[in-house]
Amino acid sequence: IDSVLVPSDIDVAAFLISCQQGEGECKEVSTQENFVLSDYVAKPWYIHMQAETQYSPPEQNYCVSARYLERSRPSFLWKYTVNVQNQARVGSTDGRLVGGPLCAYNTDSSDPAKLAVAPCWLPKKVSGDYWVIRYNEEEGYAIISGGQPTIPSGNTGLCKTGTGINQSGLWFFSRSPVRNETLISYLNDIAQNEEGFDTSILSPVDQAGCVYDENYRRLALLGDESINDGLLRGSAV
Repeated sequence: IDSVLVPSDIDVAAFLISCQQGEGECKEVSTQENFVLSDYVAKPWYIHMQAETQYSPPEQNYCVSARYLERSRPSFLWKYTVNVQNQARVGSTDGRLVGGPLCAYNTDSSDPAKLAVAPCWLPKKVSGDYWVIRYNEEEGYAIISGGQPTIPSGNTGLCKTGTGINQSGLWFFSRSPVRNETLISYLNDIAQNEEGFDTSILSPVDQAGCVYDENYRRLALLGDESINDGLLRGSAV
């Protein structure tokens, strides 16, 4: 979320000391107006472009998907409100499956499109930003950023987030696993020309012929007290 693919067995020390860049001459990005989380989490998402980060190396640019569930009650210890299940494959579309369950919550009561994500067993203070920059359910797309980009890309006037664990990442999501170059070009134009992201950092994700692991449901529901009362809402139900 940042963490579209933060592994559940992440190195705690690395997480706690992850890079925090200072703000420079970067345009303040906007998030999706009138964002409704329940609509956003209703179906799975498939990633078609993503930036390299510590938790999303290029060798994992295969079959990347994300599913979300609103919890009926906040998690017991850290009060997370959304379950997250990400997955990818290593090296090829039939490679080893990686990813795992995470947790998320809204960080700004005045902006429901600003969330943060972390392994469920870590406190909120070490979570990473997950901002929904654009989202259109009818057209089936979303642009996600690991927070405000703070790193200028030379003299281009564009900026990027980091490449570590927190405050890192940029993704183009689609409701369909089928790649649509027209849609990707459209999202690239929004990200770069409207929001000032350096989209040259993005690499394509291969979704061709992917078989997605259906065990995500068990993992996504892990730890929710309401698992037996049917009160979860989201794409794994």
